[in-house]
Amino acid sequence: MSAPLTVAVTGLNATDNPGPGVGVIRSLRHNRDDVSVVGLAYDALEPGVYADGLVSDVFMIPYPSQGVDPLRDRLAYIRERTGFDVIIPTLDAELPGFVELAPELAAQGVGTLLPTRSSSTCAPRRSSTRWETRGCRCPRRGCSPTSRSSTPSTR
Repeated sequence: MSAPLTVAVTGLNATDNPGPGVGVIRSLRHNRDDVSVVGLAYDALEPGVYADGLVSDVFMIPYPSQGVDPLRDRLAYIRERTGFDVIIPTLDAELPGFVELAPELAAQGVGTLLPTRSSSTCAPRRSSTRWETRGCRCPRRGCSPTSRSSTPSTR
């Protein structure tokens, strides 16, 4: 049997535009009986904070616009209290800060589920041309995430 695991997860919003954190947490709980989940919220009113049995603890974290230093300090505080083993950020806006902190977290023994710095800058969500201007290869068909066409794009 594996050792108990404490995982910190962001994105607890579960409204009309849901954050993916709730689904990630449910998947973790479905696949492991011994997982403890620490919710990381940006707002005290995020519905996932109050979902019965979803998280063991909840902590507020600073908005990404506040920069990486407040995030670093807050994660250190949360880790002192919970001892989380892994952190899974689930929102696009927070990725740059977590990617920057990944080496520090790894040095502390904290696992992460993050893209590399270069791939995190290659994933604009709305325009295939923005992908290409950032040096990312893009297929000729269905390049745009919102494209439903199977015809080759014209350039």
